[in-house]
Amino acid sequence: ASEQDNLVSVLRAALDDGNADAVVTVCATRADDGARRGSHSDISGFAGAVLAATKGYVPDAAHLTAAIASYMVVGAAAFVGDMRTAMLARGRLRAVKRLGAAGDPRIEALSNLLLVFSKPEEAFAMLAEARESDDLGLAALGTLLGAQVEENGGELATAIASSRRAYELSLSLGDVWLQSTAAQALANLYSQHGDTGQAIEWADKSQQGMNALQANGDLQQLSWLIAMNQLETAPEKARGIFKGFVAQSAEDLGPDYVDLRSIGLAGLAELALGEGSTDDGLGLYRKSVDAFGREKGRMAPWYVIV
Repeated sequence: ASEQDNLVSVLRAALDDGNADAVVTVCATRADDGARRGSHSDISGFAGAVLAATKGYVPDAAHLTAAIASYMVVGAAAFVGDMRTAMLARGRLRAVKRLGAAGDPRIEALSNLLLVFSKPEEAFAMLAEARESDDLGLAALGTLLGAQVEENGGELATAIASSRRAYELSLSLGDVWLQSTAAQALANLYSQHGDTGQAIEWADKSQQGMNALQANGDLQQLSWLIAMNQLETAPEKARGIFKGFVAQSAEDLGPDYVDLRSIGLAGLAELALGEGSTDDGLGLYRKSVDAFGREKGRMAPWYVIV
């Protein structure tokens, strides 16, 4: 945690000084660190400040890749809650990309995808090109992103095959994050497919890497995914995980505490129903729904599922 705190301190100092070179360098590093730890919202709190500090900034060649990465992650992070900031970041991204390409093929590909996100045909063509790249890192990332598209299209078998390819490519690269993320994708896909054994096996593989990365958000997701797949085969283990989500404080659970608490209650509801305790099960499901509150929380995907 101290390393992440140091990055935040350095970023704040760069923002206070108005040092645009330092801002984009630290912002890009912070975003990469957050993504690898499963803290995908880490940069959103700094989005407006980063754009303000880099107004009129023209990066030199040494800082071009960091500038592209910074505007890309700011634009992506702000997209859900602050469309104005997201559009401003995309405009900055488009402008700096006229100066040249990012030095990292993956950053170049992801930034291009962000710029065409509203044009599916172009985005799919870019993904297809990335998947066939001679750069193994880009090929692995493109294959993994392609698997998500296939999953969203209901093509589970194809998505599983793609995720397995991404996993194999990541092994050859020695990239722990890609390897763990591909394994996590496979755990999710096998869970959807109803193959609890494979789901748990791939979740265990993912946990090993995510532990090394201290990716707490991803580890929490893997924990409840394993519990969901243990409802019938290891109900007491599942009960322990679900009770943990219900008992822990919001501070301990982190930014996703509402979802996690609701998941814990829903899991306990399923166990109660499986034991024939219908009234208890329905009561726990009502508590699972009520965990989201009355307004904004009810827009959450897990609320819709429950």
